[in-house]
Amino acid sequence: MDNKLFSFYKAPIQNTEPLGEVTLETCYEYIISDTAQPATEALRAIDPSDKESRRKFKATNFDSVTFSGTFTRRGADNLIAHSGLIGLDFDHVLDCVALKEQLLKDPYFQTQLVFTSVSGAGLRWVIKIDLTKADHATWFK
Repeated sequence: MDNKLFSFYKAPIQNTEPLGEVTLETCYEYIISDTAQPATEALRAIDPSDKESRRKFKATNFDSVTFSGTFTRRGADNLIAHSGLIGLDFDHVLDCVALKEQLLKDPYFQTQLVFTSVSGAGLRWVIKIDLTKADHATWFK
């Protein structure tokens, strides 16, 4: 894994000032650890049809990172250094295992990290992007 740096934000999501910087390896270690397991299980226990309660719980109980780089505060205008990566969300996925396999085999994009979202019904895919070919916003589109 690359030693790219990302800004790390403690919950709740309203915190826009980063607590510090982390690497992709640190993110991976966090994901496979039991650290977020109690909050993840509590979120998944909320009725899926109660979207507002799930949204509020997620916004209040989970830390976050900005895979695209380091920031003085969350927001595109506050970028310190771009990581050359982008994190893409796939929500409401019917078969996360199949999609994960498909993304890992993608011939064009180099997967840096792919994991199941805290809801259990989506994936987060972190890939390399070439900023000499297009800017971040273009890659996102």
